[in-house]
Amino acid sequence: RAAAMAAIGRAAATPKAPIVLGWTTTSPRRLTVQMTGGASAAGAVGIAAVVEDGLSVPVRRGENSGQTLQHSAVTRRLVEIGRVDRSGNFSHAGVRLDVDPSWRTSNLRFVVLAYAEGRHQIVAAATVTP
Repeated sequence: RAAAMAAIGRAAATPKAPIVLGWTTTSPRRLTVQMTGGASAAGAVGIAAVVEDGLSVPVRRGENSGQTLQHSAVTRRLVEIGRVDRSGNFSHAGVRLDVDPSWRTSNLRFVVLAYAEGRHQIVAAATVTP
């Protein structure tokens, strides 16, 4: 446990590349992504997700039978949006993240992260509401 906590502490202390998120003004609205990450982000995979908070599930069987489990940040959609270039920069002017009509828009967030595959690290992350 101590080794895991130390690794988490080191990862949290490592500076992350800044990501700026915004929305296009045209319809349908699309997410804009701008990142200037430097060498630490070079080659990372850009990933966008739609997550929903405030979900609950009634449990009908098993040890939690009769209880209602609360969930937050449930991933509703996850898409790869590109790769960070060699200098650590990334730009995407129109990420399309379709929202299912059954999802509660007021509980949604859009998350963008840059994942360095070879190092198994998140080198940048940002979130925005619709």
